[in-house]
Amino acid sequence: MKRSTNIHPPTDPRLRKSFIEGITLDRWQNPTAVTLTMKQRRGSSAADPIVCSRNLRHWLNLLHRSAFGNHWRDYGIAPLKRVAILERSSERYHYHLLIERPDTISFDTFAAMLTRTWSETDWAYQQTDVQAAFNVPGWLGYITKYTDKLGDEAIDWHNCYFEMTN
Repeated sequence: MKRSTNIHPPTDPRLRKSFIEGITLDRWQNPTAVTLTMKQRRGSSAADPIVCSRNLRHWLNLLHRSAFGNHWRDYGIAPLKRVAILERSSERYHYHLLIERPDTISFDTFAAMLTRTWSETDWAYQQTDVQAAFNVPGWLGYITKYTDKLGDEAIDWHNCYFEMTN
Protein backbone atom coordinates (compact mmCIF):
# COMPACT_ATOMS: atom_id res chain seq x y z
CA MET A 1 0.00 0.00 0.00
CA LYS A 2 1.46 3.35 -1.03
CA ARG A 3 1.55 5.93 1.74
CA SER A 4 0.68 9.49 0.78
CA THR A 5 3.38 12.07 1.49
CA ASN A 6 1.23 15.11 0.81
CA ILE A 7 1.79 18.00 3.15
CA HIS A 8 -1.50 19.40 4.39
CA PRO A 9 -1.06 22.91 5.76
CA PRO A 10 -3.46 24.46 8.23
CA THR A 11 -4.40 27.79 6.69
CA ASP A 12 -6.60 29.16 9.48
CA PRO A 13 -4.59 31.26 12.00
CA ARG A 14 -6.66 29.72 14.81
CA LEU A 15 -5.49 26.26 13.74
CA ARG A 16 -1.87 27.46 13.81
CA LYS A 17 -2.36 28.85 17.32
CA SER A 18 -4.02 25.60 18.46
CA PHE A 19 -1.17 23.59 16.96
CA ILE A 20 1.47 25.61 18.82
CA GLU A 21 -0.47 25.57 22.10
CA GLY A 22 -1.36 21.90 21.75
CA ILE A 23 2.18 20.57 21.66
CA THR A 24 2.97 19.35 25.15
CA LEU A 25 5.99 21.56 25.77
CA ASP A 26 6.43 20.68 29.43
CA ARG A 27 7.51 17.17 28.45
CA TRP A 28 10.38 18.41 26.27
CA GLN A 29 13.51 18.28 28.40
CA ASN A 30 16.22 19.21 25.88
CA PRO A 31 14.59 20.92 22.88
CA THR A 32 16.89 21.73 19.97
CA ALA A 33 16.19 24.17 17.14
CA VAL A 34 17.45 22.86 13.80
CA THR A 35 17.46 24.19 10.23
CA LEU A 36 18.42 21.80 7.41
CA THR A 37 18.76 23.00 3.83
CA MET A 38 18.11 20.89 0.74
CA LYS A 39 19.88 20.80 -2.61
CA GLN A 40 17.77 22.25 -5.41
CA ARG A 41 18.69 19.52 -7.85
CA ARG A 42 20.37 16.16 -7.79
CA GLY A 43 21.31 15.03 -11.27
CA SER A 44 18.21 15.43 -13.41
CA SER A 45 15.85 15.39 -10.42
CA ALA A 46 14.49 18.56 -8.85
CA ALA A 47 13.59 18.85 -5.18
CA ASP A 48 9.89 18.89 -4.35
CA PRO A 49 7.93 18.36 -1.11
CA ILE A 50 7.78 14.58 -1.58
CA VAL A 51 11.54 14.29 -2.21
CA CYS A 52 12.16 16.53 0.81
CA SER A 53 9.94 14.46 3.08
CA ARG A 54 11.57 11.20 2.00
CA ASN A 55 15.03 12.66 2.50
CA LEU A 56 14.10 13.88 5.99
CA ARG A 57 12.72 10.42 6.85
CA HIS A 58 16.03 8.88 5.73
CA TRP A 59 17.95 11.41 7.84
CA LEU A 60 15.82 10.64 10.89
CA ASN A 61 16.60 6.93 10.46
CA LEU A 62 20.33 7.72 10.25
CA LEU A 63 20.06 9.98 13.29
CA HIS A 64 18.25 7.38 15.40
CA ARG A 65 20.82 4.72 14.47
CA SER A 66 23.65 7.08 15.34
CA ALA A 67 22.10 8.07 18.68
CA PHE A 68 20.78 4.68 19.84
CA GLY A 69 22.39 1.96 17.71
CA ASN A 70 21.10 -0.22 14.90
CA HIS A 71 18.52 -2.08 16.97
CA TRP A 72 17.02 0.86 18.84
CA ARG A 73 13.46 -0.19 17.95
CA ASP A 74 14.07 -3.69 19.34
CA TYR A 75 14.86 -2.22 22.76
CA GLY A 76 11.64 -0.23 22.93
CA ILE A 77 13.35 3.15 22.61
CA ALA A 78 10.83 5.76 21.55
CA PRO A 79 11.62 7.94 18.52
CA LEU A 80 12.94 11.42 19.23
CA LYS A 81 10.15 13.94 19.66
CA ARG A 82 10.12 16.37 16.77
CA VAL A 83 8.14 18.92 14.80
CA ALA A 84 9.14 19.27 11.13
CA ILE A 85 8.17 22.27 9.00
CA LEU A 86 9.12 22.49 5.32
CA GLU A 87 9.70 25.94 3.87
CA ARG A 88 10.84 27.23 0.51
CA SER A 89 12.65 30.52 0.14
CA SER A 90 14.95 31.74 -2.63
CA GLU A 91 13.98 28.64 -4.60
CA ARG A 92 15.59 26.38 -1.98
CA TYR A 93 13.67 24.04 0.31
CA HIS A 94 14.68 23.80 3.93
CA TYR A 95 13.33 22.27 7.11
CA HIS A 96 12.91 23.95 10.44
CA LEU A 97 12.69 21.43 13.25
CA LEU A 98 12.19 21.30 16.95
CA ILE A 99 13.80 18.04 18.04
CA GLU A 100 14.41 16.50 21.46
CA ARG A 101 18.04 15.84 22.39
CA PRO A 102 18.44 12.63 24.41
CA ASP A 103 19.58 13.16 28.03
CA THR A 104 22.51 10.81 27.49
CA ILE A 105 24.04 12.92 24.70
CA SER A 106 25.66 16.32 25.26
CA PHE A 107 24.49 19.26 23.17
CA ASP A 108 27.81 19.53 21.30
CA THR A 109 27.84 15.81 20.49
CA PHE A 110 24.20 15.92 19.39
CA ALA A 111 24.78 19.00 17.20
CA ALA A 112 27.73 17.25 15.52
CA MET A 113 25.62 14.10 15.10
CA LEU A 114 22.78 16.08 13.49
CA THR A 115 25.13 17.78 11.04
CA ARG A 116 27.10 14.62 10.21
CA THR A 117 24.04 12.44 9.58
CA TRP A 118 22.40 15.21 7.51
CA SER A 119 25.50 15.38 5.30
CA GLU A 120 25.12 11.64 4.63
CA THR A 121 21.77 12.12 2.88
CA ASP A 122 21.50 12.53 -0.88
CA TRP A 123 19.72 15.89 -0.81
CA ALA A 124 21.68 17.60 1.98
CA TYR A 125 22.99 21.09 1.25
CA GLN A 126 25.86 22.39 3.38
CA GLN A 127 23.82 25.05 5.22
CA THR A 128 22.68 23.77 8.62
CA ASP A 129 22.02 25.48 11.92
CA VAL A 130 21.68 23.77 15.30
CA GLN A 131 20.94 25.65 18.54
CA ALA A 132 19.58 24.86 21.96
CA ALA A 133 15.94 26.01 21.95
CA PHE A 134 15.64 28.19 25.04
CA ASN A 135 12.41 29.81 23.86
CA VAL A 136 10.38 26.92 22.47
CA PRO A 137 7.10 28.84 21.97
CA GLY A 138 9.08 31.54 20.13
CA TRP A 139 10.80 28.98 17.88
CA LEU A 140 7.49 27.26 17.14
CA GLY A 141 5.96 30.64 16.32
CA TYR A 142 8.84 31.42 13.98
CA ILE A 143 8.81 28.10 12.13
CA THR A 144 5.04 28.21 11.65
CA LYS A 145 5.01 31.77 10.30
CA TYR A 146 2.98 32.39 7.17
CA THR A 147 5.67 33.83 4.88
CA ASP A 148 7.24 31.80 2.06
CA LYS A 149 5.60 28.55 3.12
CA LEU A 150 4.17 25.97 0.81
CA GLY A 151 0.51 26.84 1.03
CA ASP A 152 1.04 29.09 4.06
CA GLU A 153 2.47 26.40 6.32
CA ALA A 154 3.86 22.98 5.59
CA ILE A 155 3.87 20.76 8.62
CA ASP A 156 5.43 17.50 7.46
CA TRP A 157 3.10 15.28 9.46
CA HIS A 158 4.84 12.10 8.28
CA ASN A 159 8.04 13.22 9.99
CA CYS A 160 6.56 14.68 13.17
CA TYR A 161 6.42 12.82 16.47
CA PHE A 162 5.12 14.56 19.58
CA GLU A 163 2.42 14.54 22.21
CA MET A 164 -0.57 16.87 22.12
CA THR A 165 -2.49 18.15 25.11
CA ASN A 166 -6.17 17.30 25.44
